[in-house]
Amino acid sequence: MGHRGVRGIAQCARCNLPIIPYGKDLAESIERFASLSKEFAKPKHLFPIGLGLWGSKLLFTTLNARDYRSVNFGIIGASNADLQSFTSSITQRASKEEAERILRRVNHPIKFTVDKMGGLWGQAEGVVKKDAALADRIGVIGLHDTEEEQVAMLAGALGEGLVAGVAPHLASIVKEQSPSSSRIFFGTLPSEDNPEQMLFNAYCGLARLVKSNIDAAIIMQDTGLSNLKGILRSGNEIGSDNLLPIMLDIMLGDDIDNIQEFARLSRSFRIQVYSPIFAFGRSYEIYEGLPNILEHATYNPISTFSVDSVVLSAASIRVPAGVLERVGRDSLEEQFNAWSKKKFPLLRGTSLRILTKDEPSDRLDVLLLLGGTKLDAILQPVKAGYKDFKSHIESMDLWEEYNIAKEELNEIDDMISKYDRRLAQLLRKK
Repeated sequence: MGHRGVRGIAQCARCNLPIIPYGKDLAESIERFASLSKEFAKPKHLFPIGLGLWGSKLLFTTLNARDYRSVNFGIIGASNADLQSFTSSITQRASKEEAERILRRVNHPIKFTVDKMGGLWGQAEGVVKKDAALADRIGVIGLHDTEEEQVAMLAGALGEGLVAGVAPHLASIVKEQSPSSSRIFFGTLPSEDNPEQMLFNAYCGLARLVKSNIDAAIIMQDTGLSNLKGILRSGNEIGSDNLLPIMLDIMLGDDIDNIQEFARLSRSFRIQVYSPIFAFGRSYEIYEGLPNILEHATYNPISTFSVDSVVLSAASIRVPAGVLERVGRDSLEEQFNAWSKKKFPLLRGTSLRILTKDEPSDRLDVLLLLGGTKLDAILQPVKAGYKDFKSHIESMDLWEEYNIAKEELNEIDDMISKYDRRLAQLLRKK
């Protein structure tokens, strides 16, 4: 008792013992707790899920630039080798023990026997339908029945049997557990020189995704990806291996309100399949505005599309803060809408999502999604392989071995025809 504090001195002027600033410490503790409570109370809306080899690696690479603790994500069917590469990347910011704990929490292994070409979708689907823990895993990630809208972003290569078999089933589980959620698939189709088994998987996988009523499937063809190029500020050229994580990162963004709007727009027109176009690091000044950037980019699509069949034009653009301040959101929206209406004569709707980036340049990154392109045309590179492998199954009577029923393949062919007929009817209504 009788302690005396002097400003600027941490000890008592009488007994020289340290003086503890209880009031200040308490205020700081309350402030930290309030901040932490807000973070825990903050609803998690966006849930990226990597499927199989390609999807898990793409997700790992994309999330490497983000804070893992701020993203609820999952991995399904990743191998030990995939997980090892992920562990190496996050141990730079976390201990090895924490990295392994994260992986145990986010990964759901699927015991699916595959050969070097990745197995068949029917076999994978048979395994996953018996996997009662998969639905629980979706709940662990955070997707559940809530008033808040949620978005599940699935990523995978449809040539992989695991992805073609699991993705449609997973989309149905997500919808069942989170009825108000939006479900978006981000994936690739193999090129026609790949093994017929992979082409068969891809053809069936995309058709079954459409049948699962997924909101949007953003489909890239391998041949289109091989021509995808970008130029860094250093002048060095980069290809699809570097650009794909950037594209997925733009899709994930920081605010998902516009993703939900995009999903709602897709549902209202029943447009599920989108062809993407990507322009990376294009100078706003050199191209003299957004329309010229968009126009130039359309000459190098990542998937087949026809200007006469585009119903929806949706773009996500990443703009330097300085450019956005100078040009303005309203001007960018006007430019995008005017270009879309002029470019696509049967257009029904547009959606523009503007993200900002902190850099001093005037270079924009533009991801354009064109919805309404014909499903049969997009599947053209894999169609011959699908037919040949289907004939192989029929001639060798391998239905039971591959866990595929003949009726399922008939439904797949019918689904593709129905989608294109529905699109044709929509285009005629204008």
